[in-house]
Parts: sequence; C-alpha cells; structure tokens
Amino acid sequence: MRVLAFGLFACLPLLSQQAIVNMPSADITPKGKNFLMHETQWRWWNPGTYWYGTNFYCYGLGHATEFAVTTYNAGTPEAPNLASGVGFKSSPQLFSKSHPEREIKLTVGQMAIVSHRSQGLGSFSYAHLSFRLPKTHTRLTGGGWAGTRQLFKKNTANVLAGIEQPIWGEKLVAVNEWFRGEHDFGFFVTGLLYHPSKRHMFVAAYKIPNRAVNGKPGIVLEYGIFF
Repeated sequence: MRVLAFGLFACLPLLSQQAIVNMPSADITPKGKNFLMHETQWRWWNPGTYWYGTNFYCYGLGHATEFAVTTYNAGTPEAPNLASGVGFKSSPQLFSKSHPEREIKLTVGQMAIVSHRSQGLGSFSYAHLSFRLPKTHTRLTGGGWAGTRQLFKKNTANVLAGIEQPIWGEKLVAVNEWFRGEHDFGFFVTGLLYHPSKRHMFVAAYKIPNRAVNGKPGIVLEYGIFF
C-alpha cells in the first residue's frame, strides 16, 4: 500500500526523496538519474502481526517528468492486492520566475496496475498542488486521487494531504501524509526523513489507520539511493 515516489528539495535535486512516505510528492528524479527505494511496513507485536515490502524505481526523463516502476505488498500474510505498477509522474513548477522560493508545483501522475492475484488490470491516478511557506519553508500538499481494486482492494477515489517541515536544513525533515477514506491506503503516516549524504536517504515513520477496517497501525521503514 504504497505509492510512487517523491522528493523534498527541488533546489537540491540529488537530495529529493521521491516520496513523502507513500504519497507521490512534487519532486522529480533528475534527468538521467536513477532512484531505487525499498519500504518495509512492519507490525511485530500481537494482535495483527504482519510484514509487507514495496519497492520503487524511478528514472528521470527530463522536462519535470519521471518514469516509475513499483512492486506493491509482497509479504506475510499474503496480500490480495499484491501487484506491480508502471507509469509516470510530471511536476512542472508554476510562477518559477516571479515566486521561485515558493516552489509552487502542479503534480500529476498515472500508474497502470497489474495484479499478481489474478484480478486483472487496474489503475492509480492522482493530481495535487504544493507550495512552501515563507520563513519556515514548510511544504503543504493537497489534491485528489482515484484507484481500482487491484491496489486499493476496491474501486475508490478521495483526497490526500501532506506536510513536510525541515528541521535540520535538508538533512532532517518531519514528514506527515494522509489518504482520506476507507481503503488499503487509508492511513495517516508521521515520521522523520534523514539524508546522511546526497545519494542516500532513510525514513522512519508510524502509520495510523483512519478506521479499523483499513488495517492496523505499524512501523514504516525506508531506504533509498540515487545512482
């Protein structure tokens, strides 16, 4: 139950995360660069022990666009929405000459979803607007999405939101995201992102379901590398 990828610092493109945690962000993998990230969602305590892994790959195409491949929900217990996705994300910056420091971006993306549980083909589409606040450099993101049962366990659509707050320059960032609704992405996720170098990034977060029907809380751990 994870999504494509995003970053946190357009002014420092090799430090972009390619994902707030699960929600597609406004930043794009630089042209000609590769980004690979593994995500573990883990609950080792009872009741409701589980482990799920998702893997993201992105390639920067230029013109504020990237190509992406994602494998979703491999783990235990077996997930009915084990799937792979292939698609793109584009995020042009608006008002880049008059207000470059605000990083106002309109992000759109599309993933074609292939079920590995004999559920056929599906899709995941999204669009959102993001910008940074003056002085604090807080990035606010809001928008909407639509997806099919192959990934969300049902055909559904709703809104999403995110807040990213730099704590220690570009190295340490507080990240928060929310997918509204009752579906397999219906969680609030909060945590920290750490960039020890320009090539590497780590995320440690905690996810909280909107409703009990969405699933159980758990730990989210991510490691990403640019090459």
